[in-house]
Amino acid sequence: MLKLSIIGTSKIVEEHIKAAKAAGFELFSIASTRKNSKNLKKILKKFKFKFSFNNWIDAVSHSNKFKNTSFLIAPRIQDTFKVLDLILKKKKFVFVEKPLTTKINQFNKLMVNNNKVFLGYNRIFYKNIVYLKKNIKNIKSVIVKCPELNKKNILNNSVHVISILLYLFGDLKILNKKKGKKSIFIYLTNKKNVPVYLFFNFNASENFSIDIYGNKKKRFFLKPLETLSIFDGMEIKKNASNKNLVEYMPKLKFKKNEMMFDNFKPGFLSQMQAFKKFIQTKRNIENNLIFGKKIMLLAKKISA
Repeated sequence: MLKLSIIGTSKIVEEHIKAAKAAGFELFSIASTRKNSKNLKKILKKFKFKFSFNNWIDAVSHSNKFKNTSFLIAPRIQDTFKVLDLILKKKKFVFVEKPLTTKINQFNKLMVNNNKVFLGYNRIFYKNIVYLKKNIKNIKSVIVKCPELNKKNILNNSVHVISILLYLFGDLKILNKKKGKKSIFIYLTNKKNVPVYLFFNFNASENFSIDIYGNKKKRFFLKPLETLSIFDGMEIKKNASNKNLVEYMPKLKFKKNEMMFDNFKPGFLSQMQAFKKFIQTKRNIENNLIFGKKIMLLAKKISA
C-alpha cells in the first residue's frame, strides 16, 4: 500500500485526508510547519497516523527510510517552496496544495523535478469540468466573471478560475486590458482564436461564473463553478402573473451540482485518485509545475 506523509495542518488538510483514505493511501505520518500546532493535535484525535512530528524536517528525513512513501503538503504559501524543495531532494512524489508560489523564479528552480510534482488544482477534477473538456466543440466565445475581493487576491484565489480556463481552452494570450478603480477587463484568445472575455469586479455581490457559447444554439454555464447548466435553444413560456404575456427563455437541457456526485469536497476524491495513478504509472500529468507556472504568469499579468 502506498504511504502518504502530510505536512500542513490547516482545515483543508482534513478534506485531503478523507479523500486519501478513500483512494487507498495508508496514513503514514503528519507534521506541521508551525511549532506546537494546535491543529496538529486536533487532526491526530480524528485520524490515525503511524507517526507524527512537531518538526516537518524530521518528517521528511524519516520518510526516506521507507519505500512507497509520498507527500501531500499544504503549508502556508511562504513555506511551500522550502518544504517542496527538500522533499524533491529525497526524490519523492509530492501533491502540493495550490498555489505553490507567486514567484516565477521559484517555479524555474523546481522545474527539473516537474515529473515528481502534482498540483492540486481541484477544479479541473470536477466531473462537470471533465465533461466539458470532452464535449464542448466549435466554441464561439467565453465570458468569465470574477467578483474578487481585491486585485491582490487574484494571485491566490482567482487562480482557480484561470486553471479551469487553461485546462479547457489551452494557452491564453492577452490582447487587451482595461483597468478601473474597482474593475479589470481582459480580452484573451487561445490558439484557435476563441475570444475569452474576463471581468473582475472587486467586492461585487455575485458568484464566479464561466459562460461558454458553443456550436449552433448550445450554451454551457457554470454559476457557481460547482453547478453546470446546459442550454439548447429557446422556449416560449406564459408569464405566471399575466397569461396574455409570454417569455422567451433559454431551454434548459441539463443541470448538475458538483456537490451531488460524492460525499467529498468537490474534486478532492478524483484528484487524489489521479495522484495515486501518477505515482504508480509515473506518466506525465497536465497539472504539473509547467501548468502551475502558466497559471501564475497569467494571474500576474492580469493583476499587474
